[in-house]
Amino acid sequence: MKLLKKTIYALLVMLAFSCQNDDEIPITNPQPINTNVNFQYKSTINIGGEAASEISAFDPITNKLFITNSESNEISIYNISDLDTPVQETSISLSAFGGPNSVSVSNGKLAIAVEATVKQNPGKILVYNTLDATLLNEYTVGALPDMVTFSNDGNLIVSANEGEPNDDYTIDPMGTVSIIDLNDDSVTTLDFTMFNSQEDTLEAQGFRVFGPNADLAKDVEPEYITISDDSQTAWVSLQEITVLLKLI
Repeated sequence: MKLLKKTIYALLVMLAFSCQNDDEIPITNPQPINTNVNFQYKSTINIGGEAASEISAFDPITNKLFITNSESNEISIYNISDLDTPVQETSISLSAFGGPNSVSVSNGKLAIAVEATVKQNPGKILVYNTLDATLLNEYTVGALPDMVTFSNDGNLIVSANEGEPNDDYTIDPMGTVSIIDLNDDSVTTLDFTMFNSQEDTLEAQGFRVFGPNADLAKDVEPEYITISDDSQTAWVSLQEITVLLKLI
């Protein structure tokens, strides 16, 4: 894949999408609301105390559920082949890397977004085998990877790296998006520095830059990602703003 093309295109289309007001986007062909509820309670899995678990991912190959556990700094694993009696398996400890923020599963691989112990430092995406929880690879990405996902074809891993500042803004890393190509294990991390020169114009159009002494590239905080079915386009939310990324 032409990673340079990805980078240039992704940054160019950000301008078009970041300044759109929600009121300007018409709602077309609204779907009818499904009022038929077909869920049935089966069981409850308790993961630590309040807010210990936040994100989970299911692997259909092994019937395992992988859950971020911030309290124990690990990924808790449960085999849910029998939904009435989930079986806990040995967890994946992340104490050597940092804290887990997100998990995603594809083709027997588990990707984990891990923030560094000092969250302003570069984070990692760790990839494990879902069968036996062995570490397959690790990739360095931007500061505070907050969400990770696979493309639907399983060839790419994309992470939204929030780049959150410390409390007094003396250290304020850039918000970034990292694209990992599993075909060659390359990592491309996109930032938004090319738009710093347009900050005044963008702010006049509604783009919000407010951090003390921060510029646009530092204030942008990627939060969430969704990828199209054809694995060619990703949408990344920037704390209430959406960016379109062309992946190929």
